[in-house]
This record gives sequence, structure tokens and C-alpha cells, in this order.
Amino acid sequence: MFGRVRINSIRWIVASSIAAAALTPAVHDAHAFQARVQDDKGQPITNGFRWLLEEDNSYPVTPGVPTPNAAWNAVPGNPSYTLSVNIHKSHAPVVCTGDTAPGNPAANPPRAPGWAGAPSSLNVDASNCPGFTSGKRYIFQALPWHSSPLGAPPFKQTGWTMSGRNVAPGQSTVTVIVHALPVPVGQITVLVFEDNQSVNGAFDQPEEHGLANFSLIITDPIGKVNQDQFAYPLGTTYKYAHTTPDGRPADANGRPLLQEQQPEFMYDANGLPVVDFLGDGTIKTCPGGSSAGYTPYQRANCVDPYTLQPLAVGEAVIRNIAGNKSTVEPVPPPELSDMLLTATLEGTRGNDAWIRPGEPRYNISLGQLNWLLFYGFVHPKAMTLTTPPGRRPGSITGQIVYAHDSHPPLSPGLNPGLPVPDAFVALNNLSGNDEQVFTAPCNPLTGEFAILMQRIREGSDEAVQQLLQEYPTNPMLNENLKKIPVGSRNEKQCV
Repeated sequence: MFGRVRINSIRWIVASSIAAAALTPAVHDAHAFQARVQDDKGQPITNGFRWLLEEDNSYPVTPGVPTPNAAWNAVPGNPSYTLSVNIHKSHAPVVCTGDTAPGNPAANPPRAPGWAGAPSSLNVDASNCPGFTSGKRYIFQALPWHSSPLGAPPFKQTGWTMSGRNVAPGQSTVTVIVHALPVPVGQITVLVFEDNQSVNGAFDQPEEHGLANFSLIITDPIGKVNQDQFAYPLGTTYKYAHTTPDGRPADANGRPLLQEQQPEFMYDANGLPVVDFLGDGTIKTCPGGSSAGYTPYQRANCVDPYTLQPLAVGEAVIRNIAGNKSTVEPVPPPELSDMLLTATLEGTRGNDAWIRPGEPRYNISLGQLNWLLFYGFVHPKAMTLTTPPGRRPGSITGQIVYAHDSHPPLSPGLNPGLPVPDAFVALNNLSGNDEQVFTAPCNPLTGEFAILMQRIREGSDEAVQQLLQEYPTNPMLNENLKKIPVGSRNEKQCV
């Protein structure tokens, strides 16, 4: 019968450097699909796998294609099926589960009845998966059995991670890629800089520079993170199993690894990596410059292991952490305690990073290499502009308020909302070198500000910059450009 897995009667051999794998034949039944499980190199998993099929009851979205609606009056109430006004269901019903047989006959549970081998693919249809129909969308997940001997300690177990793929209606083949154990560690790259040319939340090179000795507070959805993936304090580094003569991480043949390649650590008898430098859970931004005078912490954490070059001033790398959603908050050192954070992506005191195992050092965003997280800081600053002889002074007054979305039936847009308490305002000189010329707090209750009139030159271009300085509130950074007319008093509302 088409669609059944018949390992006893039909086989083919896959030529590879690994052991030959027993595979199922291609699917010809229009009411079935074949799931193939492979590793990162495209080789079939020979050890068998446990699998789970769930119904995908989320709203299907095709980018650029309007979501179809039912014909008018075809459904009572004429509901909209648009994703933006509907909520995804929180439960994906399980349709069926299975096991293509563990590779180790002594494993528990034992080899499933009727299987002659441990196939790397599986045909799914209504005969072996009651409730399956090719007209629905599904989520197929696979968890391969370990390939290590029975009873191997956890740190010596080999195998693959769980993975899965979506199955579209009528789809006949699904390839699931699983990743070999051990799961690689991740990292977060950070830059803290002085955001003073101009004050805008971005690292403007080469005018702006990094800031050293800022402490980084790392949290995840549970709380503060003090340990790495191996349960050692953050800041701990480990010895490599293979290195080049000058100490860079290498492969088993001594070839130096690239930045995106994960090094192999040296492990002790308990399966833990051998510590090279023991951290204390503290991560700080680096001083840059020559490493000759570095402390032991800085030699371990402020030198790029792949190039042996010092990290730039203001940089930090949080290494050897598990894949997770982490939030990083920079804290100025005591000697820079007056500095103000200019911006984060969501208006909190930290930025979020979604870290995957094997996370590369740099993030590619909009076609350029970036640190995963970056933060600007500025000092409060009295007005530095002076009124040239023969020119009358100008002025800027205004108020920092929240942006408020327009309510239906008004057209989409933003309107001024409530005042932002405890806000700061900055002024950039766009008629000069875009430098910061003024930074001061607004009225802590009303968000109102008045920049000294006698210090602003008439006819000059200035940029009024709202700073992010949250106390009980979380406003976002915003910028307003303003040309100072001759002899006038200017009022501005920043949202």
C-alpha cells in the first residue's frame, strides 16, 4: 500500500564516509509526505528518530500577497481573516507521534515492532498517522536518538539536536536539518560610546569614540545572568583542544579557525572545559590600546582570540553563553556617573539580544557589520555657542511629550500625548561639526524646556534632541531639526 514505510522490502544505499543508511522509498501517494532527517552536511541520520506531527493552525501569511477573505455575507458578521486583527491560537493540536527505532537495541524504549532498521526518512499518511490529511498545514518535528553507547556519561554522549519544518498542504517532501552535539556556545558583542557628534543614538565614526570600564548587567526572562553555559562565572575563558603555535584556536590539523567557527575546548575527566581564566561574573567594556598593561581579566576578555589583537576601546564580548533572549544594560563607572544614556531600541535601560548557538561576533544589519548591541552616552553640558558680534540671539522653548496614535476613524498618524517626566534635551550644532553644544534636564513634571536665548545664534541650524533618561518612564529618543529665524523666539514640541 502506498504511503506505508516498508523497510524490509525496499532499500537503497547512500554513499558517504559514514555508515550506510536504510531509507524509505520516495512518496508517490498524493495523500502522504516523506520526512527526511539530515545533519548539517546533508548526510542522512542513521540512528533513527522520534517524531511529532502537529496541526499548524496559525494564520498563513505570504509576504506581498493580501490575505484572502470570505465572500461578502458568506460568513455571518463578515469576519476579517487579516493577521493584524486576529490572534494566533496558542495550541497546535498533536496529530500523531512515532519512533523510527532507536539505533541502540538496549535503549529504553526498545526498538519499535515491525522495523528492520533505523531509517533516516519516514513516509507519513493516514494509515500510520490517523487524522492526517494532505489538505491541512502541519509542523513536523524530529529528535534523533543518541549515537553514543548506552550508559555513556552526558558529556561523552554524541547525537543531534531536535529540529522541525512546516508542511504545506499537498507538500510531498520535507527535509529536517538537525545539528550535531555538543550545542555550540553563543556570544554577545557590545559597544559603549560617547554619543556627542552628534547626539543621535548612533556611533558616528570616526568622530565619536568608545567608553571603557562600563559594567554590563545581563539578564534573561528569569533574572540576572551570572554564569555561562558551563555554569562558571561570566568572564571565564577556557583552554582550546587545538591551537596554532601562537595560541589562536585551530582545528585538529592546526589550521587557524575563522571568526565564525566554533573552537573545540579541552575537557577534564568530569566533562567540563578546562578553565584558562576564572571570571567573577563581571563583564566590563575594554580599554583598547596596547595589551601590555592589561589586567588578567582584560588579557582574557579584551583580546580577540582569533586575531590576538586588543578589542577597541568601549567594546566587550560576553562569551560562552547559552542560546537565549538576553538583555544587557550598561552602567557607567563612578568617574563617569554623570553620563546619560541617549537611546535604546525599546526605551528601556537595556537592549535585547536573541542569541543562537554559534552566534558570530558581528551582526549583519542593513548591509553592514554591527555589534549586536550598542549604547551611546553623553555628559550634561552647558551651552557652548556664543552670539557673534552684530547678531541677535535666538531661542528654543518646547516640551517633551509622548507620541500618541490616532484613534479610528482618523487616519493613521501620531499626535502629542502626555508629558514625559524626567526627560533631558540636547542641542547639536548642525552649522558646525554636528557636535553636542547643550544638554540639560527638562522640567521633571511637565517636560518643558527653554534653551538659553542669548546663546543661540540667529540664522543657524540646530538639532533639538530628546535624550533617553528613564526613571519611572520609558520614552524613546527623538530628534527635531530647527532653523533659528533672525530675532525670533521658537517653540517646539518634541514627541
